[in-house]
This record gives sequence, structure tokens and C-alpha cells, in this order.
Amino acid sequence: MKTKKFNLEMFRCGANAQTKLGNPVKFISITNDGKLFVSVKYRNRVVGSGVKTVAPMLGSTTEKYNLDGTKYKGASTMYDLEMVKSYPIKTQPRDEKGRFVKM
Repeated sequence: MKTKKFNLEMFRCGANAQTKLGNPVKFISITNDGKLFVSVKYRNRVVGSGVKTVAPMLGSTTEKYNLDGTKYKGASTMYDLEMVKSYPIKTQPRDEKGRFVKM
């Protein structure tokens, strides 16, 4: 998937964005203090004691970002936002009645 530099106007209009780690991000609003208020859905989390494993995570958090898509001023991190093309959705072909067609 090809990513692009973060664009606030496109993001506000509904374009898909994600963190550099690949976590999907949804626009909520712009706060009064000039910050971007977003919902970040985490795909994975590290769990376990001793041996760490990656497990799927269903929850999301609400976080603040700078208007340029960076998490912290003056530093580039993996939590910064970037634009991404739509995620491809794989579907099986269907007939005119909506039933799945065997291939």
C-alpha cells in the first residue's frame, strides 16, 4: 500500500489516514487550542510476561495530534499520521440475485 504525506484538508473530508505503524485513524474534530482530535484503532498490542507476543486488539483510543499530523513538536516518530489509499476489499463474485458464484 502506498502512503503519502499527511494532508489535513483531505483527512477532514474523509480520506483514509493511519499512523506510521499502520493503525487506522478517524477524524473527530479540531480542538479550541489548535490540536487535531482523532480516534486511533490499534491493530496489535504486545502481551505476555517473559516471552512477548503480539495479539490483536479491538479497542481504540482518542488522542490529540498537531495539525500537521505529528504527535510531538520537533520530533518525527512512528506515531505520526500519514495518508493512505483505500484498503482493498476482497469479495467473491455474486450472481444477479446476490448469491455467491463458485469459481
